[in-house]
Amino acid sequence: HVAIQAAVNLATAGDVVLLAPGTYNENVVISQGITLRGPNAGIHGTGIRTAEASVVGYVAINSTAAVTVDGIEFRTNT
Repeated sequence: HVAIQAAVNLATAGDVVLLAPGTYNENVVISQGITLRGPNAGIHGTGIRTAEASVVGYVAINSTAAVTVDGIEFRTNT
């Protein structure tokens, strides 16, 4: 998928949505218990990181189920 939201919309509870490195200029709304995982998942901020998956916008979580977001850079749209 080109857009994160398109992949999130097709995901069901328990799915993992993998993001490729790149910049995603979009807002994302998550309404189910999924994992959103970027290329730097599991790497702490001071670790050696690869190319980022960067979201320029916001991610809103509208779910009472567990949602995991890991290995993704978030930037404001300025």
